[in-house]
Amino acid sequence: MISKLLRLLVLTFTIMSLAAVPVASAATELKAYRSRVVPTIDGIASDGEWTDTPSFSETTSGASVAFKHDEKSLYILVVFPKSQPSEKDFFGIEFDNNGDKAHMGSGSSPDDALFVSPAYKPNNGKDAFLMGFAKQTDDDKAGGTNDVEARMVYSSGNYVVEIRRSLTTNDSKGNDVSLTVGSSVGIGFTMGEFGKGALHAATDMNTYTLTVESTEYTGVEGAKLNLAQWAQTIVAGVVLITAWSITAVIIVTRTPKKGGS
Repeated sequence: MISKLLRLLVLTFTIMSLAAVPVASAATELKAYRSRVVPTIDGIASDGEWTDTPSFSETTSGASVAFKHDEKSLYILVVFPKSQPSEKDFFGIEFDNNGDKAHMGSGSSPDDALFVSPAYKPNNGKDAFLMGFAKQTDDDKAGGTNDVEARMVYSSGNYVVEIRRSLTTNDSKGNDVSLTVGSSVGIGFTMGEFGKGALHAATDMNTYTLTVESTEYTGVEGAKLNLAQWAQTIVAGVVLITAWSITAVIIVTRTPKKGGS
C-alpha cells in the first residue's frame, strides 16, 4: 500500500511539474503600415497625422509608440510622460541587424540604433550604432551619415517625439539596417537621461519585432492582437485544468485491493 501511494505521489508531482513549465512567448510583432498621411517632423502630433496607423503601449519605457512608412522612409511617433524634463532626456531604438538577439550588438556585428534628445540641436535625432556596450557611436563620427530626422518636444507633462529614417540608407560605415516592404527585424527600446549610466529603462532584443507592411492600416489589427492574447491565455488554462483533472481521476479511481500491500 505504501509503495502504491509513493508511486501515486511521484506521478502527481510529475504531472504538476509539467503543467507548471512556462510556455515561451513569441516576440510581439509590431507593424509599420503604409502611410496615407506623411507627418511633419516637428514634435507636434497634429490632428490626422497619425490616425492611419495603430499605436501600442510599451510597458518597460511607459511610452506609446506608432510606426508607418511611405516606401521610402520609416516614420515613428513616441509619446511618454516625464514630470521633470531635462535637456539630457533621451529615447532610443535599437535594430537587430543580423538577428542574433544580442542586446546592444557586438564588436564584430554592431546593431543599428537611433537616439533622440533635446540635447541634439537643431536636429534632435542621431543615427548611431552599438558595439556591445551602453554607449553609442554616431554614424557621422565614424565616416558615415546621419540619416535620422527627429524632433522631441515637451508639452503638458509629456514628450512628443517624431522621427523619420530612410528605410534603406546604403550607409555601410554607419552599420545601418536595410528595411524593405515585407521585411522584419528585431527591435528594442530604451529611455532615460544621458550621464546616468545604467539608470535607464531598456527592453531586450527578444521582446519585439517590427514588420514593414505593404498594406494600409484597416483598423482591425488591435482586435486581432487581443484575440491572440485571449487564445494564449485559454490554452494555458486548459493545460493546467487538464493536469489537475488527470491527478483527480488517479486519486479517485485508485482503491487498494484486499490483501494488497
